[in-house]
Amino acid sequence: MIRIDEIDTLLTSGGAVVGPDGERIGTVKQVFLDERTGTPEWATVATGLFGTSETFVPLGGGTVRGDHVVVPYDRSAVKDAPRTNSAEGHLSEAEEALLYRHYGLDHHSHHAGARALGDAPGATTGSAERSPAGTVRSGSGTAYLRKYVAPGNRR
Repeated sequence: MIRIDEIDTLLTSGGAVVGPDGERIGTVKQVFLDERTGTPEWATVATGLFGTSETFVPLGGGTVRGDHVVVPYDRSAVKDAPRTNSAEGHLSEAEEALLYRHYGLDHHSHHAGARALGDAPGATTGSAERSPAGTVRSGSGTAYLRKYVAPGNRR
């Protein structure tokens, strides 16, 4: 399991995402935590020419090694992941389901028992809004992911 202090290092050092074969996939741009457990769940990775695209990759099964994270997905799996408008901090429930399906993960069992945040501190109020803590809401209003902001990047 990846720890928060490891995420801090990756975010502040421009850590790389590497596939199981050692091939560099891209640079970590954002990290999202599971709202219930506080564990790092997803990262967005700068990919494409000049790193202008961001693609989600699951961090489950990943390990941090120095200034990079090794994920159990190769470059083509990440490159072929569904494109979302979520690099801004919002994933619709449909987009999230597409990503889980693409990576062969069980979306429904992962969110079984997830709690709604309502007016909890850091919760967002609109589909494209987010607090500095970056809680992400699905279209139904249930938050599953919270954007993590490294201490040095908080305003």
